[in-house]
Amino acid sequence: MKAIAVVPGQADSLHMREIPKSKVTDVPDGRGVLVKVLKVGVDGTDKRN
Repeated sequence: MKAIAVVPGQADSLHMREIPKSKVTDVPDGRGVLVKVLKVGVDGTDKRN
């Protein structure tokens, strides 16, 4: 699956990468859940000073 990744504190590090699809069993003791993201928003409050 495709994911957007950044390197914290490194300018212009935003990139897309391919990662394995997550599974409920990735979290031990039966505590895993999968969530489908429908929408994501970014606005001025997300900007770091």
